[in-house]
Amino acid sequence: MDFNRFGTVIGFLVCGAVVLVTIVRQRRFELADIGSFAASFLAGTNLPAALFLCAYAISPDPPDVTTKLHGMERFVSFAGLSLLLVSLIAIWALCRNAYQVASTPGVSDQSSG
Repeated sequence: MDFNRFGTVIGFLVCGAVVLVTIVRQRRFELADIGSFAASFLAGTNLPAALFLCAYAISPDPPDVTTKLHGMERFVSFAGLSLLLVSLIAIWALCRNAYQVASTPGVSDQSSG
């Protein structure tokens, strides 16, 4: 499986998880949820690329291959780490929002005692 296909599969899996949690937990599927489904797909597709960029400092291009990235390995890895953190935080927030059930107006979540 090539890198692009792997990223797409991960994106669909993450999107499917958010869709599934939304339907099971909130018992709904509305047009307003499409944005979070798309965002979860995009965040999921970024995960393999972020991991690749993180590993670039450990396994850079061979010395005989001339690239503009020579000497910039730590910056490329930091960019990968930044992308990884942003993607994971987005996925976490989207899953958390899909899991939360909106409270009914006029009903208190606190028990009176």
